[in-house]
Amino acid sequence: MIIFVALPSRTQARSREETFAVIHWMRENRCVAPVLLLAGKADVQACVKALDSGADDYITKPFSFPVLYAKATTMMKRLHGDESFQKMIKGDIEVNLRTNEVINHGEQ
Repeated sequence: MIIFVALPSRTQARSREETFAVIHWMRENRCVAPVLLLAGKADVQACVKALDSGADDYITKPFSFPVLYAKATTMMKRLHGDESFQKMIKGDIEVNLRTNEVINHGEQ
């Protein structure tokens, strides 16, 4: 889950606090979905509070899309295991993303 948090305007402070409360509630209720916060500006206190609330990572704008993608992929691998990112399966068709092999009805 990627959540955008606007920082640090006074009117947005309530929204930011609500975001942290939701993340905290998710963790208290054993929700294991990875959470990456995308912030509008660097704010060390907000970053620490987000991580303390249960966010898995925090990235600020401007950011690199390859870095954002790598962070999201890493979090998903931790959740589902590396194997889930090696293969895509739909019906009788299996695509191995590492080897670029396609298996259709058990045949390559």
